Amino acid sequence: MRVLLASFGTHGDLRPFAALALALRRAGHRAHLAGPPDHRAWIEALGLPYTRVGDPYDALMAELQASPARAGAAMARQVPAQLDALAPLVEDADLVLSGSMEFATPTLCERAERPRRAILLSPAFVPAPSQPMPFLPWRGLPAWCNRLSWWLSDKASAATLLPPLARARQRWGLPPVQSASGHVLGAEVLLPFPAALATVEAPDVPVRHLPPWLLDDEAPLPDDVEEHLATGAPPVLWTLGSMPGPDPALCVAACRQLGLRALVHGPTAVDGALSWSGPLPHARLLPRCAAVVHHGGAGTLLTATRARRPQVLLPMVADQHLHAALVARHGLGTAVARRGLTADRLARALERALGSRDEDLARGAAAVAGAGADAAVGVVEEVAGRG
Repeated sequence: MRVLLASFGTHGDLRPFAALALALRRAGHRAHLAGPPDHRAWIEALGLPYTRVGDPYDALMAELQASPARAGAAMARQVPAQLDALAPLVEDADLVLSGSMEFATPTLCERAERPRRAILLSPAFVPAPSQPMPFLPWRGLPAWCNRLSWWLSDKASAATLLPPLARARQRWGLPPVQSASGHVLGAEVLLPFPAALATVEAPDVPVRHLPPWLLDDEAPLPDDVEEHLATGAPPVLWTLGSMPGPDPALCVAACRQLGLRALVHGPTAVDGALSWSGPLPHARLLPRCAAVVHHGGAGTLLTATRARRPQVLLPMVADQHLHAALVARHGLGTAVARRGLTADRLARALERALGSRDEDLARGAAAVAGAGADAAVGVVEEVAGRG
């Protein structure tokens, strides 16, 4: 079976797709990944074929941060690039699985008559009257308010995505698309996120919960990190992934108040803590930390939960707000607002997180445990008609 896995997002967005691709290969299938150019090296280092599509993700995000008003034009620019690069890959595939900000494969699969499923990495991205669209941080809104937020989100997406799609569809004799979100989500969503942590009430599209697809990096930790871990008490890890955020010196100061050591992962060195900016082997590092202060990305959330580490979330955008609520709800730690963050506030949040009950951490770890990507191979075969 030939499976195309296409996603346009961060390193963390691509990791679950890589985990599934490796599981498919172990089962005797062929998997081809496609995504931003800046992820090619590490995907190919796993021995997986990779096609570069669209702009480099980091450069695109820097462009949008510098000029948010250009967001629509920048995203519309990705659609023709995705159509051109992915068309031959879709023709060669038996099944297409596509995720974050990949907009071309629904149309390409319709044209080539190939089965496809959308992959969402967090329940936050599932449209439903029970929750707002993910860029709104508020929970507990009335259903009509949530509905309105999804409707506005769809209209904004349609203004950006549908014009370039409409030109291609007209050229190929396909009917117009009425809803951008409906077109992207398709007939069913595969959601590799533990149902024991979060489900979506009355979703607008059928959702199949699967165990998470975690990619455990087998690379060793850097020598200085290994030495740091071996020569003292477990440190508090600060890592914000690809997100901008508060000064990590706040974490060092907060840890100093509590008599803890800090370990900082990020682009900037910090006095008073070991800092490094290279690859972060989550599965090797997190179980050896006292706690994890992070942005709330799905991959970091699930890996820290599996490692039974207390968490402090600094949510900024999208699914991170839901993940912060889940950490608090399940007793896995706490969250603190980024705005006006101080060392004192972070120290208090760390203290609360470190007081998490062992039984809550164990329950969370049990929800994430298991070979999720390997377990998903049967589902992929079923969707492709090979089960």
